[in-house]
Amino acid sequence: TIIDGDSSGSVIKIDSSYTGNAVSYLIKNFTLTNGSGTQTNDQNEPIRGGAIYAATLNNNDMVNLDSLIIQNSTAYIGAGFYYHSCSGKITNTIIRNNSTPFEAAAGMINHGYPYFKNVTITNNTLNDGGNLLRFDSTPSGDTTVVNNTTFINNNLGSDGYALNIGWGSNVKIINSSFDEGQINIDGTDNSCVGTILYSNVPGGNDSIYSPGDLSNFTWGTGNIDVDPMFVDTANGNYHLLASSQLINAGHPDSTDSDGTVTDIGAYPYLNSYSGPTWYISESGNDTTATGTSTDPFRSIQAGINFSSDNDSITVAAGTYTENIIIDNKTIDIAGVDPNSTIINGNNTGSVIALHGSPNASKISGFTITGGTGIYTSDGEGGGIYIGLVSGGPVIDNCIVTGNSEGAFFFKGESTIMNTLIHGNDKSFTHYTTTTLLKNCTFVNQSAGSYLGDNVNLTYLNCIVMDENISSSGGSPSILNVSYSLFENGTNAFTLNPNDNLTWGPGNLDVVPMFMDTTNGDYTLQMDSPLIDAGHPDSTDADGTRADIGAYYYDQSGQPARVLGFVTTPTDSSEIILTWDALSPEPDHYAIYRHTDKNADFYSLNPHISSVAGNAITIIDDNQVTEDITYYYRIRGIAAEGDEGLLALLKHGRLGLDSTSLYMQSAYLTHTTGTGLDAGSSYTLEAFVRFPEFPTDPFYFLMFGNHSLQLVPLENDQARIDLHLSGTDYEGIVIADTSWHHVALTTNGSTTTLWVDGYAAINATAVFTVNNRMLQFGNSSASTSLSIRIDDARLSNSVRYSSGFIPVAGFSVDANTLGYWAFDEGSTDEQTPATYDRSGNGLHLSIEHEGSDVVAWYAGVPVVDISSSPLVINEIMQNPSEVSDPQGEWIEIYNTYFTPLYLKDYVLSDDGSDDHTIASAVVVPAGGYAVLASNADTATNASLIANYEFSGFSLGNSNDEVLLSDPNGVEIDRVAYDNGTTFPDPSGASMELIAPHYDNSLGNSWTVAVTEYGAGDLGSPGRRNDAFSGAIVLSDSVFSFGGAVEGNE
Repeated sequence: TIIDGDSSGSVIKIDSSYTGNAVSYLIKNFTLTNGSGTQTNDQNEPIRGGAIYAATLNNNDMVNLDSLIIQNSTAYIGAGFYYHSCSGKITNTIIRNNSTPFEAAAGMINHGYPYFKNVTITNNTLNDGGNLLRFDSTPSGDTTVVNNTTFINNNLGSDGYALNIGWGSNVKIINSSFDEGQINIDGTDNSCVGTILYSNVPGGNDSIYSPGDLSNFTWGTGNIDVDPMFVDTANGNYHLLASSQLINAGHPDSTDSDGTVTDIGAYPYLNSYSGPTWYISESGNDTTATGTSTDPFRSIQAGINFSSDNDSITVAAGTYTENIIIDNKTIDIAGVDPNSTIINGNNTGSVIALHGSPNASKISGFTITGGTGIYTSDGEGGGIYIGLVSGGPVIDNCIVTGNSEGAFFFKGESTIMNTLIHGNDKSFTHYTTTTLLKNCTFVNQSAGSYLGDNVNLTYLNCIVMDENISSSGGSPSILNVSYSLFENGTNAFTLNPNDNLTWGPGNLDVVPMFMDTTNGDYTLQMDSPLIDAGHPDSTDADGTRADIGAYYYDQSGQPARVLGFVTTPTDSSEIILTWDALSPEPDHYAIYRHTDKNADFYSLNPHISSVAGNAITIIDDNQVTEDITYYYRIRGIAAEGDEGLLALLKHGRLGLDSTSLYMQSAYLTHTTGTGLDAGSSYTLEAFVRFPEFPTDPFYFLMFGNHSLQLVPLENDQARIDLHLSGTDYEGIVIADTSWHHVALTTNGSTTTLWVDGYAAINATAVFTVNNRMLQFGNSSASTSLSIRIDDARLSNSVRYSSGFIPVAGFSVDANTLGYWAFDEGSTDEQTPATYDRSGNGLHLSIEHEGSDVVAWYAGVPVVDISSSPLVINEIMQNPSEVSDPQGEWIEIYNTYFTPLYLKDYVLSDDGSDDHTIASAVVVPAGGYAVLASNADTATNASLIANYEFSGFSLGNSNDEVLLSDPNGVEIDRVAYDNGTTFPDPSGASMELIAPHYDNSLGNSWTVAVTEYGAGDLGSPGRRNDAFSGAIVLSDSVFSFGGAVEGNE
């Protein structure tokens, strides 16, 4: 029914009807068109109310409009309608195509408090600076309400507003949608009061304008800024698509007629289906569908809109071009699989965005691509944006690829698992988040990832290839990495000093052996070292230990891959093979052997098999030849004949040559495993020799982030220093290129560096053995480095607690974690290595290239020290040039191949004389130390002494000289006897004729013949005259010292 005003005034005019009682009018089910307004006496606003003019002059009068179309009308003010001093309900009405040269193209209410519900205001036109809908002077105590109203496609000019809260008005806007212009609040006297909530407002709070302040305007909860997604705006259909985010986005206490939370805007999407499973298909639609299995939606967002907490959304195979948002709910969205179910963001914003709290949604089975990220100032989160307060969504079994601004943006709790992230510009950006990345594969990103403040990030069972993770946040972040493959290891991280990276157990830096990277196939080949290499408490769907990466290798129906396979060459011409028992046990094990590591082991016949029905876990291979490297693989075989995957390749080489290893610019390395030992007390030791000291400092032994450094000094000396837990400690000086024994011991609270049996450094820090890189030698120093090494051992006990004489020729005992004898005597160029004999498989790889030198020399001497290598070699008990207390001395000779230190050794006799040596007096290998009662050359007859003792003196006639080690064990004794069998000189020393003579016998001694210092006779600090065959010349006599045979 159409009422046409024929441009001859207002289509409907209601004049003053004040009678003292309120009057109610209802205008319903009409189209009102072509109104031109009512002439008034107001010279400024002469023509008002183009289609409807109501001036009852009683603001309690109700002029109600229902189910109208108000269109094609014009007026100077209020082209659609004009209310003066009256109110009413305006419901289910369309106000369209009206125009004004001045103000209120849709309508104006002055001195009233109307209620709008389900109103569409569209295609109206006003001049620049005007207002589309205007309210002035709401009666005291009343409120104008604009509810479920849609403002769309109006022409506001260059400076107009959709809604004006005029002088003295009180307006509440709820469940309404705007598209431009937003809200203008008049006045500077705060007489205008307004509230907006649960409405769609482009530009958000910034779209509210007032020439004064906004202290009386309330920006309420629930407001959003999204594309409303109408069915057909071009043809004026402003119903909502099922994918519109205005659905169920209204005030939670208001409902539509279908019983759901009200939609925003004039037209709700009514749906009789309530889940809990929602269906999405390429064949569905978003205009009338209900989301059932027989009437599916076309978009995933539609299912999200209608779902409730704990509902599920099932997405059929297909491509869905959309950007989906999940707010404040926990749902399960599942595609068929990532290869067939694709969400494409169409290069607009984030493909998936999760907001609100709580939000523990799960998204699985999709390829997520084509995102650009729009949710932060720098456009992060192209693939998935997670901006949550709490809850923690789960992304499972997805492929995230082809996104810019990062595959992920994290700002909240989340778990990403079984997901491939590849071909994005970067993997992620993190801010203030706790994220678990589990069984994920990160490959082929074009840039690195970024960590902001307060990130708690865990990698577990992940692959990360060619990627740098950097941080620049002010607050520290925590990173935990375990059982993961990181290309370049810890060098993949560039972190702040305040950040804490825990490089946990089980991490690898190996070739992953993907199936076909050229075609994007990142599944694992059957020989991949990542199979069964994940956390031992996690399992794959086939029941085996978890693989590393997004895709596991299916071992269903066959014995699992053998783990813990170790080769141990021995000194008894065999290589022992051990492994961890499988559960369930196979019928037997088969071992395959070849001398070419590249052989096809799957085509070989077994070299050794265990007896059927006897699944042992140790076999000795005694069919070996020295100096040949053998490569082994093993697998379990079920009684039915099903064969498991071959274990990873291991190798062994028999060497019985008693050699040491020489390296120039080469090095040895091995990274220990996770479960090597659970204790806290350890010893790491080795015999080393430096043929020449370098010109620059270099690290020659490294264990994790701890190291021993050789620092060159002047006068052909060097110092061995310790770097432990970030602190440098100066050690002890060595002055020769002979063999030296170095050992690090820790008891779980302190660490000691021992050099040649002497405690050179005590530090209040510790080292551990699990998941640590062990390295001998160094290739990264600036100068050419030379080192010989032999007899290295790692133990889970403190081997040394006081000064000792280091003994080579270690044996493997219950405390041995690693023992390297370096007896190979030759190098296999295909697999250069030296082998661990402990049974733990800590074989050291020999890393060298180009001009680096690797050679084998005679090994460190293995010496029986049941007789002490420290010998009392010369005694001056009765000097002549000075008094006895000023000139007595004793010489100690070292027959050993390393220097030995006398600190805490004790000089004594059988009486009461006793002196504990208080400083680190070193006796060089094959050298001497002079201990004197007086070390002052000005008063001791010019004797050069290494140490001055007290509390101990030498009797002139008979006395004893005892030397005891720090444990009180007597290691040497000389008891001279006033000339009965021993010499009894005055002004000359007693010399042991040769160091290997029995110094307890008097006839092994003689009198010195050569002067030293001021004139007494002796050879302090050098080879004895008798041992060297000294010649003494005089006027009448030629006398030769004792001529002896034997080695020094």
